[in-house]
Amino acid sequence: MKKTLLLGTALSGLIMGSMGTAFAQDMATGQTDATAKSDGDTTEVIVTAQKRREKAQDVPISMTTFSEKQLQDRNITDLSKLANYTPSVEVTPGREGGAGLTVRGISTGVGGVGVDPSNGVYVDGVYIARDWVAMQSYLDVSRVEVLRGPQGTLYGRNSTGGAYNIYHNAPSKFFEAGASAELKSYNGQEYQGYISGPLFTDKLLGRLALGRTTGDQYGKNLQTNSRLKSADSNEYQAALEFRPTDTFDIILRADQYIDHSAGSAVYHLVRQGTVNEDANFPSDYYEYYSDYRQDTDFLKNRGWSAQATWDIGGGYQAKSITGGRYVHTSSQYDSDNTELPIYTAVRDDDSKTFSEELQLTSPTGGRFDWIIGAFYYTEDAHDLTTSGGPTALTLPTGLFTGATYAPLNISIPFENRSVFDSTNNTKSTALFGQFRYAFTDKLKGTLGLRQTHEERTFNGYVRRQFSDADAGFNPDTACQNLIADSDVTYPADSATQQSTCASYAAYYADYYVSTTDVAVARSKQTLTFDNLSARFVLDYTPNADTHYYASATSGFKSGGFNSYDTNTILVDTNGDGYVTVDDAGIINFQPPFDPEELWSYEIGVKGKAFDRKLQYALDAFYYDWSNIQSQIYNYEDRTSYITNDAKAKAMGIEFDAVSQPWTNGSIDFNGAWIESEYTHFGSTISDVITSTTDQDFTGTPLPGSPKWKFNLGVQHTLFLNGKGDLTLRGEYQLRSPTYFVYSRDPIARSGGYNLTNLRLTYRSADAKYSVGMYVENVFDERYDYYRYGSSDTGVIAIVGRPRTFGLRLSASY
Repeated sequence: MKKTLLLGTALSGLIMGSMGTAFAQDMATGQTDATAKSDGDTTEVIVTAQKRREKAQDVPISMTTFSEKQLQDRNITDLSKLANYTPSVEVTPGREGGAGLTVRGISTGVGGVGVDPSNGVYVDGVYIARDWVAMQSYLDVSRVEVLRGPQGTLYGRNSTGGAYNIYHNAPSKFFEAGASAELKSYNGQEYQGYISGPLFTDKLLGRLALGRTTGDQYGKNLQTNSRLKSADSNEYQAALEFRPTDTFDIILRADQYIDHSAGSAVYHLVRQGTVNEDANFPSDYYEYYSDYRQDTDFLKNRGWSAQATWDIGGGYQAKSITGGRYVHTSSQYDSDNTELPIYTAVRDDDSKTFSEELQLTSPTGGRFDWIIGAFYYTEDAHDLTTSGGPTALTLPTGLFTGATYAPLNISIPFENRSVFDSTNNTKSTALFGQFRYAFTDKLKGTLGLRQTHEERTFNGYVRRQFSDADAGFNPDTACQNLIADSDVTYPADSATQQSTCASYAAYYADYYVSTTDVAVARSKQTLTFDNLSARFVLDYTPNADTHYYASATSGFKSGGFNSYDTNTILVDTNGDGYVTVDDAGIINFQPPFDPEELWSYEIGVKGKAFDRKLQYALDAFYYDWSNIQSQIYNYEDRTSYITNDAKAKAMGIEFDAVSQPWTNGSIDFNGAWIESEYTHFGSTISDVITSTTDQDFTGTPLPGSPKWKFNLGVQHTLFLNGKGDLTLRGEYQLRSPTYFVYSRDPIARSGGYNLTNLRLTYRSADAKYSVGMYVENVFDERYDYYRYGSSDTGVIAIVGRPRTFGLRLSASY
């Protein structure tokens, strides 16, 4: 009784509190429906990829699924680790919990709130608008599904590349509880616990999970002789399930994640550029120099959801999924990645969403089955970004790192300063349906349609400032003064510093001669988009163990606005024959960009073989991608704009398999080969790394996707005569080199790599206790998640994890 009262009080407070404030200012998640089923051979995961419970083998979609046990066995704790085990999926960790997701070469090549991601993220059936929160931990997750290829028919918004679905555990019918503690390299600590069970007979069930994670980055700032926090987070997942009748239930969910760290991404200067060529160059791959502490980053992610399911009778089911989420993030960037006060950016972002989806599904097993539905979605997003360098700038007093924190109080050295204040409101409605007809017992055809109407309203404020000697800026002394005022630097009178300042002053003296301050409020503008997405499928099942399918599917992502429009034009107003910052400045806003579209053609086979000891999936696909939204840089006039000029094609082969070739042992292996290229790049643009102008990138591969990728896992379990069992697992992961930016410079390409991981886990005979140890990246391979940069700041890499160790203790009741 005490357990019930304690759990009930905690859950009611968390969920009702979250939902009450969420309607006013927040929003989030909700749905669970699945578990792993074992046929006595290979483990099979029940999925809801098509909005109904099915075996993964029966779904005519290229997908990779992970049960809760598979996630634990592989120590998959977030999206970055999940990508290592998933064909054609790559992840670039960002700051304060964000990540860039690439599926089959499809990624988001544009930043800001005026555009949406190209790959959909869904938590318990609710769409997550921004990838700022993609790297949250898998607290109390029951399964993960990664669907490759356009999913516009059933999932809708911006699932051009694919859909990434996370499902959390539902409340249990019987009391259960568990806890775990993990110690990791670089002072890493992770604590999780959950409690679940009935609150009132079997009519009201509850579940609460808590998590706390801390740790240091594996990269070290030599300027401060310190490491930033890679994690400093607290989170919870709470759920209440109400079952008034046998045919109707409601699951209410609430979650919150707060992180005060800089995130897991570690930045390393690979090659210096024109403005930081005299800066200190780090010799070790996991070291860097930075004149900013970057320890004030903050992320708050809070949400709620309500899922109501009604079994109408006769196999028909109605479902409502309502959800909302509020995300706030503040971060600062040392854009030049050196100890010099050259380029810096500060961002403050907010997103508030609400969505409602209604579904009606027919019974299965007959000739004809279907699912129809309606969808409504709205988002209010705001972004305030200040960037540039040098000259002192005090940020607006309203820019906070969080409700209980002081302003960022950063004095950013800008003398070329840009302020972008953008607000975007999106409203989207859709009607959808998927209809499946069995021509015979073995041959079926599927038609999916989704009609979407979307409105985007954008407005904002842009300010460009230039200053120099005429305004009190002296390039001969500015560097010295800024360095002398800096909290983090070495002596200004050092020979190295003097030389650096001389180079710095000469560079900026060439550019700035007087003061120009251009500030323009962007007029509100509304765009509307209408799209009909379609999916056609034929699937053939000759026997219970083999499933062939062929599909043609369209994907759609709406157009938008350039949040970081830097198109400042300087006009020769004084008639001296030269265009300099001494003349008038005009901000000429770029017009909105159009939607992008994709058609995917795919064939595949899923099945079991060798007396069901092998479970496999094999597919081949071809993409025709048009009107690609691309962020373009022009180094002649230092502007950034977004075009729809590019077209691309891609083809690939993917496989995913698990086998049990011997008793108590298993082998899992998957991989992908992708060949892609831009078939048209209408704009002749600058090479972002070399600044070479008038470049045509037709024929170059799509950024962010390696040509090939393979993963292999082997494990064996030893049973210890009734005293538990011991499982040894080894993993090998291989990647080919990858370009991430528009450049032909080889140093902008991330090199290929191979990683080896080892894991050893003991479980007690009653399965209530376990102890696990692991070593990841056993041979300490040096590799990159991502490379980017410019001719100004050089090439910068987000480096991969070095060799790490971990010990995990778990107990359940």
